[in-house]
Amino acid sequence: MSKEKKMADKKIDKDLSERKIDEKTKGEVAENEQIVQSDKEESHLEDELTVLKEQLASLNDRYLRISAEYENYRRRTAKEKSDLMTYGGEKVLSALLPVVDDLELALHNIDRSDDLGAIKQGIELIAQKFFTFLQKHGVEQMDVLQKPFDMASQQAIAMVKTDNPEEKGIVLDCTKKGYTLHEKILRFADVVVGE
Repeated sequence: MSKEKKMADKKIDKDLSERKIDEKTKGEVAENEQIVQSDKEESHLEDELTVLKEQLASLNDRYLRISAEYENYRRRTAKEKSDLMTYGGEKVLSALLPVVDDLELALHNIDRSDDLGAIKQGIELIAQKFFTFLQKHGVEQMDVLQKPFDMASQQAIAMVKTDNPEEKGIVLDCTKKGYTLHEKILRFADVVVGE
């Protein structure tokens, strides 16, 4: 029996040994699987980090381009604004030069002519040309005579007593004409109002 017991003990030891090896192997396999899983996760995170770095570089490049474009736009519009302020009236002033030429010609010829009627007619033509120029550019003379006084577009410089009740609050005289530019008041009319 002792031989059998020894054999049985050997068998048990062998089984225990195999179990320990199996458990050790399973532990090593599990540990290896964890390492492999950890390596996969690390590789995935590295890939994700690479993608995020590329996106960041792309966004940073885009930001720099947009920033440069905005700065160029700002400089360009500042120059355009400056040019507009400097040269904005160029067309209007160029169109006014023929009137200036006519005035210079009239002044030059005023001493040479004895005909005051011709001089007056020349000045009237120049004035008419000038008023046509103003109208062409949106400047209109206010029509205020014999109309109700309007504080929004007129300045009363005098009040005159009147016996006619229909003339109360009516513009009787205009001492300085008022002008509008496309319905915006350029200058108030100085008027005399009946009271």
